[in-house]
Amino acid sequence: MPTNNRRTLEALIGKLPRPKKIAYTRIGSFSDDELTYEKIEYLPLDEPVRAYIVRPRNKSKRRLPVVYCHHQHNHQFFLGKREVIGRGGDPKQAYACALARKGYLTFAPDARCFEERMIPGLKEERAEVFEFARLLWEGKSLQWQLLADIKNGISCISSIPDADASRIGFMGHSLGGQEALFAAAADPRIKVAVSSCGFSSYKAIFEHKIPQNLALYVPSFTNKHDVDFLFRFIAPRPFLIMAGKLDGIFPYEGVLDVFKKGGRIYGKRNVPGNLKLLSFDTGHELSEEMMIEACRWFDSRLKP
Repeated sequence: MPTNNRRTLEALIGKLPRPKKIAYTRIGSFSDDELTYEKIEYLPLDEPVRAYIVRPRNKSKRRLPVVYCHHQHNHQFFLGKREVIGRGGDPKQAYACALARKGYLTFAPDARCFEERMIPGLKEERAEVFEFARLLWEGKSLQWQLLADIKNGISCISSIPDADASRIGFMGHSLGGQEALFAAAADPRIKVAVSSCGFSSYKAIFEHKIPQNLALYVPSFTNKHDVDFLFRFIAPRPFLIMAGKLDGIFPYEGVLDVFKKGGRIYGKRNVPGNLKLLSFDTGHELSEEMMIEACRWFDSRLKP
């Protein structure tokens, strides 16, 4: 079986939901001077998921390109989608708003264990550990759950009347940047992706003794491959890596190693320019300069 066949990836991570029509219900809305915010709820399986759709107020009548905005981790389980729409947490994390101001429709749901998907009766960190263990008991992983949620979220996007489902991008910082890598590998409907401070090599993480979010570890995948393996399923689609040279969570030397190996994969597909690494003299953060570069990447590849 070819190594870039998604069945190969599913053999390592688990079978994921197939594209399907997922309707949503509007449960609220508000606006500011530049943007409108629509809160929705959809039911992909047995658990309702809530998300925000953010649009420019003065949008054109044409369908808009979409960016799926995945929130960070930061051990702040009470925050998920609200942070990326600028309604809590770090204002620099409001990339769903920054992209909507550039003319995109942005889609921002909660990941499992965050905000409106926290598990009742369990304290924050314990809930993530519980969910990790429960899924392992079922023969799955927390990464499988995040990917299943993302794939169902992308299916929901196809039901949004003014969304151009043929032009979907994905952006995330930290946990969200990690999921940009895994999700782009798992779902070809993602045409362009941006990862901010989202990963390093497993080797570098363990050499530096850095505890990581539990979704990074998939027993059947992690013991066979490092994360550069995922680029076999992403290439030739454009992927931007933004990394801080002083990042204490995802070591920079591991990012360089992953980029080097990923570059060889893109080189074999004759599109070396579609994988790019931008390095910044920062730590684990999404700076204003990085956000500008992310917008440029999407503008050059998702807009007509």
